[in-house]
Amino acid sequence: MLKYVFEEIGLYRFYGYWLESNSPSVRMAEKLGFISEGVIRGFVFKGNKFRNAILMSILKEEFDLKHNRKQ
Repeated sequence: MLKYVFEEIGLYRFYGYWLESNSPSVRMAEKLGFISEGVIRGFVFKGNKFRNAILMSILKEEFDLKHNRKQ
C-alpha cells in the first residue's frame, strides 16, 4: 500500500491514527517506518470511555530509505 501511495498517487506524506491501547498495530506501523507525531487525547469513545490515539506518519524519503528505494 505504501508503495502505491508514494509511487502511483504521488503523495509526499502519509499518516494514520492508531488507538494507544492497540500496541500490536502501533508496532506494525513502526516496523513499516512510521514515526509518532503525538497523542490525540479523547480521540474516540469506545467501551464506555474516551480513548487516546497516536498520530503517526511517514514521508516519501523515509519510505525510500527504509525500503532501499532510489529517491
